[in-house]
Amino acid sequence: MTRLERLLGCFAAGVLLPGAAGCLGTGTHRVDAPCREMRASVAREMLRDSREIPLLDVRALPAPRLRGAHEIPLFALRSRIEELGRFRGSPLVVVADSGEAARQACELLAAEGFRYVIFVPEGAEGLFAGVRGAETAADAPKERR
Repeated sequence: MTRLERLLGCFAAGVLLPGAAGCLGTGTHRVDAPCREMRASVAREMLRDSREIPLLDVRALPAPRLRGAHEIPLFALRSRIEELGRFRGSPLVVVADSGEAARQACELLAAEGFRYVIFVPEGAEGLFAGVRGAETAADAPKERR
């Protein structure tokens, strides 16, 4: 069983059994079943542990690039959603300029049939805050993707 399959199983258990939600670690907040809020520190660990999980950056361009992230600005997400179609049944982490923009992207993706969308309310800057040597998102660790 791959790490991604184990993570999906754990994620599904968290959706189906609220008592099992601890398998995602602390720092998650349920918005609705397919759309979850996750603290940046928890998302950072999850992305580090499972490099198969895609990262979607919906920040307004130009913004410092996140290596390996799929970049689709929030205003264009609805028209470009098919670019992400292969991620409909797997976890997808979303970062934006603000928590509200990330939540909007998460809810849009969930409404379009994406099953495991996670948004980081602290944004890209928060995702890499506290990482040794990373002052900004542009300084994100190169081994991430």
